[in-house]
Amino acid sequence: MTKIHLTIPKHKKYLREIRTDEYSLGVLPLKSLPFSFRQADPATYHETDEDPFLEVDEITLQEIKLTCYTFARDKLLDYLASSEKTRYDCTDFLKRYQIPEAQIQDLLTWAEKKKYLSDERYTEMFIEENILSCKSPEEIRYKLKQKRIDASLINEKLCERYTQESKMEILEQLIDKLVRSNIQTGKTKCYEKCATALYRKGFRYEEFKALLNQKIHNSLDE
Repeated sequence: MTKIHLTIPKHKKYLREIRTDEYSLGVLPLKSLPFSFRQADPATYHETDEDPFLEVDEITLQEIKLTCYTFARDKLLDYLASSEKTRYDCTDFLKRYQIPEAQIQDLLTWAEKKKYLSDERYTEMFIEENILSCKSPEEIRYKLKQKRIDASLINEKLCERYTQESKMEILEQLIDKLVRSNIQTGKTKCYEKCATALYRKGFRYEEFKALLNQKIHNSLDE
C-alpha cells in the first residue's frame, strides 16, 4: 500500500496535487478526484490537524497516475491549439499547474512526436512574421533567445530566410518612414534621429549609412 497526500497548488484552488511520500503523481481538479480521496482534502482540515493521507493499492496508484497524465496532456493540447508555441512556453505553462517535471518532459516529447510542438517550426514562422514587420536579424535573434530556442537553430533559420535582399528591402522601408517623420528637423538632426532609431533596432551603421544619406539627400531635393 502507498500513502497518498493532497495539497492545494498556489493560485489554483480548484486543483489538488496528489503526492506520495517520495514524489508527485500530478494534479487533478477537485471534482475529478475519486470520492474516497475527498476525506484527505486539506481544505477540510485546520492548520492544527495532522496531515491527512490515504493508503491505496498499486492498481489505484497507477490509475491515478494515468488520470493525472491525461489531465496534464489535455491542458497542453488546449494551450497548443491557440497558437504555435515553444518548448519553453509549454514548460512554463505546465509548471503553473504544478505538473511534475518528469511528466512535463514526457508530455513535450509526446507532443513533438505528434508534430503538435516544434521549436524549428516556431522559429521559421517567427522569422517570417518579423521580416514582414521590418524587424532586424538582431531583434529577431534576441526575441527567440528569450524563448530559449537553441542558438544554432536560430542562426540556421536566419541564414535560410533572412537574405541580404530582404534586409535591404526592410532597411529601405524603415528609412523611408523615418526620413518622412524627421526631415523637417534638418539634414543633420534628421540623420542623427534616423541613425539612432536604426541602430536601436539592431542594424549596423555600415549597413544603412549610404542608403540613409541618399534618402535624406533625395528628400531635401524634392
